[in-house]
Amino acid sequence: MGLLAARGDSSAVRISYLRGEVELMTPSATHEPHQTTIARLLEVWSIEQGVDLAG
Repeated sequence: MGLLAARGDSSAVRISYLRGEVELMTPSATHEPHQTTIARLLEVWSIEQGVDLAG
């Protein structure tokens, strides 16, 4: 069974492959609050600057 098949639909583990190296990464417990803070800062900045963000 391959790595992606073993992972299934779970997004908790991120898998990357580059030049023969596989990297497995899981977000830490503090990841989500930081992600939300950064997203909010970018949103406010884009509104103030008149920049349209997509995604």
